[in-house]
Amino acid sequence: DSVMTIRGDRPPAACEDRRRVHAMGILYGPFAADVYLPFSVDHEGVEATYESGMLQVRLPRAAVTRISIGHNGR
Repeated sequence: DSVMTIRGDRPPAACEDRRRVHAMGILYGPFAADVYLPFSVDHEGVEATYESGMLQVRLPRAAVTRISIGHNGR
């Protein structure tokens, strides 16, 4: 529950002569990345978009559960 794994496969660039990126972590082929989350996530509300080579993931925090503990006077 506290780790988000992103997996994919990047195809080789069609035209290396016109590449504008100076350095990339993954040139081509399969990849995976683990992101450790510092909070609980509401899995039903997760949204992801991929546009212009950028992956954006929105992770809403899960609602906090509060438990009341009674006091019996002792």
